[in-house]
Amino acid sequence: GGILDIEVVDTLKVDGYIWANSRDLVGDRSGGSGGSGGSILIRTGNFTGSHTGAIRALGGTGQIENVDGKGASGSGSGGRIAIYHSTSRLISPYRGTYDTEGGTVGSVAEAGAAGTVFLHHVGLDHTTLRIDNKDRFPKVEDTAITNSGRRLDLSAASVATMSRDGFNVSASAKYTYLDLPSNFYLVQYLFDQSLEKSATQSYMSAATVASIEVQLNQTLFINNVRVFPISNGSSTSFKVTGYDTAGEFEITSEYVKLPSQTVQGSFIELPVMRDAIKIEFSLQSPTYATLSQLEIFVGGENVFDRYLKDLVLTINFKPIEGD
Repeated sequence: GGILDIEVVDTLKVDGYIWANSRDLVGDRSGGSGGSGGSILIRTGNFTGSHTGAIRALGGTGQIENVDGKGASGSGSGGRIAIYHSTSRLISPYRGTYDTEGGTVGSVAEAGAAGTVFLHHVGLDHTTLRIDNKDRFPKVEDTAITNSGRRLDLSAASVATMSRDGFNVSASAKYTYLDLPSNFYLVQYLFDQSLEKSATQSYMSAATVASIEVQLNQTLFINNVRVFPISNGSSTSFKVTGYDTAGEFEITSEYVKLPSQTVQGSFIELPVMRDAIKIEFSLQSPTYATLSQLEIFVGGENVFDRYLKDLVLTINFKPIEGD
């Protein structure tokens, strides 16, 4: 679709067309799909225009019919339009259209996805994002974005191995001091979102086998859990078990062996998708059982749940007796 970069010092009035459309392939007998729409960037002072105006970055139409046995082809996706303006209140707003839909297709081919229109009134700092594919829906492909829920905030400022009022976090094996300062390798580092900024800002037990229990203060819908391995060559394996009012259930049926070398921040995501009152992480290692981070995501039973206000949780720390 090409690229248009338009900069206007004073006023841009659009009563006609500004296009960055892809080429249509109808009737070219190639069997190819339509190309994607181009991009239009506009920076102007005032931005106005009548209902006859149209700013478009359309996807290209694919081959509609079966030609020479090649079959109908899909269309291209819509392009991108971005307009930055500071239109005066004394100037009529732009009343034309913005079009970034994918190209049209035949009855059996997939339509291209919608593009985007981004509008920013610089003076008012008001932004609008428009996405409209003009009723071009997928034929068979499921493109729904999975709702992963919201992450429980289990962090706190305390440096103690802890249980919690509300949510109780406990470790079966004491964190290891070795001959190092007492704020190294604490259980709470599993929930601080540090992702190993420091090698000691992770959990290391004083045993080859350990379990981390997160006891919730109410039954919650657990969407998924994420386990972050240490990136410095640890050989820890883990197993995850959930508990509801009827008893325990498997999240992993066996221990999962983590790779000995990983990229910092990488994780394994485990779907749960059921209610639970407690999550237990069992660890085992030939030396010291270690992990970098743990995350628990709740909610997300329905797609619309993502628009609900995040749950706010207050957690208090206190030392485990004997540590």
